Amino acid sequence: MPRDGAKRQSDTVTMRQRAGSAWAVLVSAILTGCFLDATYEPVETGGAGTGGTPAGGSATGGGGAGFTTGGAPAGGSPSTGGSSTGGTSGTGGAGGQAPVMCEESTCAQLGGTCIGGACEIACNETDACDMGVTCPPDVPCVVKCGGSGSCGGDIDCANASSCEIHCSGNNSCQSHITCGGEKCQVLCENGHTCNNTSGGMVCTADVCDIVCSGADSCQTGSGTAIQCSGQCKVACENNQTCDSIVCGGLDTGDTCDLVCTGSDSCDRIDCSNAGCCATNCTGNACDTSMCPAACPLTPPGCGCTTC
Repeated sequence: MPRDGAKRQSDTVTMRQRAGSAWAVLVSAILTGCFLDATYEPVETGGAGTGGTPAGGSATGGGGAGFTTGGAPAGGSPSTGGSSTGGTSGTGGAGGQAPVMCEESTCAQLGGTCIGGACEIACNETDACDMGVTCPPDVPCVVKCGGSGSCGGDIDCANASSCEIHCSGNNSCQSHITCGGEKCQVLCENGHTCNNTSGGMVCTADVCDIVCSGADSCQTGSGTAIQCSGQCKVACENNQTCDSIVCGGLDTGDTCDLVCTGSDSCDRIDCSNAGCCATNCTGNACDTSMCPAACPLTPPGCGCTTC
């Protein structure tokens, strides 16, 4: 090829290369301008979501924020971001039910005073509360029979949420006692307390705790001095206390824990309806005992030590 012809061909290739570069720069500027016009708008609702699918690939929106649609550049359409909706907030758990507290007006009508959330009825004078004591329902109740011969009438604590009965006056609590709720404690602390020939005491609480520490306390003669169910614990700690005990009801989960350490205490024990009966008798206590059939008398005449 002639030298002039080769030079012209080389110049032509160079011009085409320069034109191609210029065209690439122009296209790049157009595309950049289009995307710069697009605006970024965060979606109001939070929460992680998945964005839209752009041309030529997939995109994931972060944090629930999407993109608005931009202008249409040459060569294809831009991606459209997905808008996601955040999850709903959880609902808090229900709080525990607050215990019912003593109401002053109700407690006062029954002769008591609200102390520490409980209705306390004080019978500390001689022969006080001889017409009986009734505790308000669904609240803790405390009955104090500190006067000699006090609480000569029935003590009704069956509907209280819990109950404490203190018979500390000599010859106090000489009538029928009933208590229930979650826990009932009866303390017969002085001589001849909690003696009643007509019915003794009946505890139907989930937990019964009865202590007969006064001499000749918790006796009925021919009747039942103490009758309890649930988890029943009876301590007969002085001479001639607790002449008869019936422990356990129809629920096989009832348990009896009897401690008879006083001389001639616990003449008659019947826990034949209890699921388990454990007795601790010393000296000449516990003359007659009846226990569940599956629980032998060990030692003989002294109840069941284990079940």
